[in-house]
Amino acid sequence: LTLCCAFLTAGGRLRDVRLAFGGAAPLPVRLDGVERMLKGRPLKDLDPAAEGRAAMALLAPQFSLLKGSEGTPARMAALLKDCLTQIVQKAGA
Repeated sequence: LTLCCAFLTAGGRLRDVRLAFGGAAPLPVRLDGVERMLKGRPLKDLDPAAEGRAAMALLAPQFSLLKGSEGTPARMAALLKDCLTQIVQKAGA
């Protein structure tokens, strides 16, 4: 499972973000709704753990997990949290 992330910050805000999971489905899964949720947010207000949980709540209705992949949502949430933590750190918020 992988998470690809590209982002642009300006003026203390997350101006643009692109997120996609690899290995969660036969093709990469773009997280459009999560991107919209994060775009324009002040970096100082981002709580990576809370944003990761909110993102997973947004994505949950789209899941159809196969037997043996029950831990995938937790791994996805952890990747999102790590990604958001890095965005905040790299942007110096």
